[in-house]
Amino acid sequence: MLLGLCRGRTIDLACGPGRLVEELRRRGISAMGVDTSPAAVALGRERGAKTVLADIFDTVPHEGHWDTVLLVDGNIGIDGDPGRVIGRAHEIACDSGSVLVEVEAPGTGLVTECLRIEGHGSVGPWYDWARIDAAALIPLAAAAGLECSGSVSVSRRHFVRFMKPSHDAVGGTIA
Repeated sequence: MLLGLCRGRTIDLACGPGRLVEELRRRGISAMGVDTSPAAVALGRERGAKTVLADIFDTVPHEGHWDTVLLVDGNIGIDGDPGRVIGRAHEIACDSGSVLVEVEAPGTGLVTECLRIEGHGSVGPWYDWARIDAAALIPLAAAAGLECSGSVSVSRRHFVRFMKPSHDAVGGTIA
């Protein structure tokens, strides 16, 4: 459903192993993913997805020229600062671009936390993370120069679409 809203060149920020990039390319959409994990980028490449090792807070390939920017699987919470993340998405999108964001369930608000990954006898470093719902994200997006153009919930997952103000949505509406 979400991927059906992707128009033109699409970038998946913090793409992990590139599953969405792979599916978009299967659908004939030019897509690329960026991630800071060398292992995730390698997995993406193994599956045939165009994935690049990059930090979303540094310059990403073709910055400012992406028609659709994806932030799914909670990635709006990177670095514990959804305002900073949505601001970067705005910079990465082209002037007529859209940003599709997966958010938390309504009523969550903004929750910041410090997490770490533990498993297989190892413990990773602590890092900042955030969870945010649409109502809390909309003003942060507006401050970054994006307007909410709709939201939808599918199978307990919640998505919001943001557009740059000069853009009239073409196809693929979110109700």
